[in-house]
Amino acid sequence: MGCTWGSACYRFIHGTQCNHHCLLLLRYLPWLKQKEAVKIQLQSLVKIVVPLVVSDFLWSLGENIYTMVYGHTNLIASAAMTMTIPVVGLYMGLLMGFSQAAGILIGRDLGLNQSHLAMSHSKTILKMAFIGSLILFASLSLLAPLYVRIYHVDANVQTLSIQLLWAFGLMSLVKVQNMVIGGVLRSGGHTGILLILNTFGTWAIGVPLAVAGLFFFKENILWIYLLLSQEEFVRLILCYCLFFKKKWMTRLD
Repeated sequence: MGCTWGSACYRFIHGTQCNHHCLLLLRYLPWLKQKEAVKIQLQSLVKIVVPLVVSDFLWSLGENIYTMVYGHTNLIASAAMTMTIPVVGLYMGLLMGFSQAAGILIGRDLGLNQSHLAMSHSKTILKMAFIGSLILFASLSLLAPLYVRIYHVDANVQTLSIQLLWAFGLMSLVKVQNMVIGGVLRSGGHTGILLILNTFGTWAIGVPLAVAGLFFFKENILWIYLLLSQEEFVRLILCYCLFFKKKWMTRLD
């Protein structure tokens, strides 16, 4: 009998606590009381988040295709490309802050309906990113021969790795601009257009060029990399066209 009463009291207290938590949730999240408001919020969330997730997934899949292409060259080329991975990751990590800063800063300006400041700050960040990537490119060009000496590999691998690092540093001048302008365009919430641009650049330009490069250049991984990287120029042109049309300058409600 005592166990029965104890169980009943526990369930009553637990139910009371759950009701209390629900009331608190409704109090501090008043939009939960309105189904229509919830529906609008979810639609807005899906409209922004889903294209970003799909875009990143398709981009990662494209990068895997590039890796597969590199793997079909030869042992020396594969080893040289592998040696560049730590530097490339560090390099892009240093410059990724410009893209994140662009999204936050420009998003704030658009939220305050200050379109002129959004445009001005966008141009400033793009200039700063270009100068930063230019400085890093110069540093990479000087330090690449020292970096490859860390690895006990054949001289041919070291030479090819240096050439790949130089090629990456050169293409990063365009790649970083794409990263930053992507952050700018994303600040207005138009992630759908970025999904189209990134998918087009990777799958309509980059992947076909990578396969064509493997067919024409065979084991010359340097020329394969330079060829597939032309997608960055196409993407940059398209992004700048959208940027100067200013249709991305909208406020998220």
